[in-house]
Amino acid sequence: ETVPASAATFIDRVVSLSTYSPLAANVTVEASCTAQSPATVGLDGAAQAAAQSGSKLTNANGEVTFRVRSENLVTLQPAGAPHVRCYFKVRGLSATHEYYAAGRQIVPSVSLSPSQITQPGTSALTATMSPAYPGFDIVPSCSWTQGLAAFSAVETSAVTNTSGQQTFSVTAPQLVVTDPSGTQPTASCQFRVANAGTAGQLSFSTGNTCTMNLSPLPPACGNPL
Repeated sequence: ETVPASAATFIDRVVSLSTYSPLAANVTVEASCTAQSPATVGLDGAAQAAAQSGSKLTNANGEVTFRVRSENLVTLQPAGAPHVRCYFKVRGLSATHEYYAAGRQIVPSVSLSPSQITQPGTSALTATMSPAYPGFDIVPSCSWTQGLAAFSAVETSAVTNTSGQQTFSVTAPQLVVTDPSGTQPTASCQFRVANAGTAGQLSFSTGNTCTMNLSPLPPACGNPL
């Protein structure tokens, strides 16, 4: 049995097996499961791990069931696609039944709300990954030109929620400089899921008082020609 890639990060499946020709009750069926990182597998409610094994006796109808829970089935490209593979067989026989749960590789993009900050200070920001999955870390990176105080973007939630959203506190202490050379300051932040996919771009409204239509100009701007 093969279960295709799921839209969720986990697949919870009951695998049923039956003996036939002849029907055999009270025989041992062995299960052995392995997971391709970062996937994990839990067999019959056991804690998630990289590998699981167990055995059960068939019932009076020659049947047995195993519950296989596959987790962390979504990964970022270019990492290999995660998956879980289980083999089931009657003890002492070579024939096996295979169960395979396929995972997904994604190339996420990030959108921001807001996508621009126009006032200095600290602002709340929500970053959303698409496709949306929980448990991923959106990583911010900010840059600014000389003359501006340091910018920062700090996580206020550790990872994305079930809607693929993660929240941040963005601090922009200063957006305007006074520079007689007329140089315009710039600042921006990128928000990307780890090192994969397309980053969301946060822009800031910055300026230079010496190039604004101020009258009189600040003394630090010098005497205009």
